[in-house]
Amino acid sequence: MERIAIDVIDAGVLYLVDVALPGVLEADINVTFRDSRLLIHAERPPASGVYLSREIPQGVFFREILLPDPVELVGALLEEGVLRLTLRKKGDR
Repeated sequence: MERIAIDVIDAGVLYLVDVALPGVLEADINVTFRDSRLLIHAERPPASGVYLSREIPQGVFFREILLPDPVELVGALLEEGVLRLTLRKKGDR
């Protein structure tokens, strides 16, 4: 399994999470939460063809992040190969 590159920004009552998923379709991404754990599972099927160079990861991707607070998802946008998750800290409304 390939490791996913992630940036996490603490924006006060929110966490903003950017996940690098080049070439991954929205239907192939699964985001779940367990308490303060964020779990991201994605898949980029192998492309066919004869490669001269192959550096873009393919296959199954998984990442688990422990956040300081329990969260709930309030927004998700996949744009230009980056998934932006907006997470509200539970208890901060």
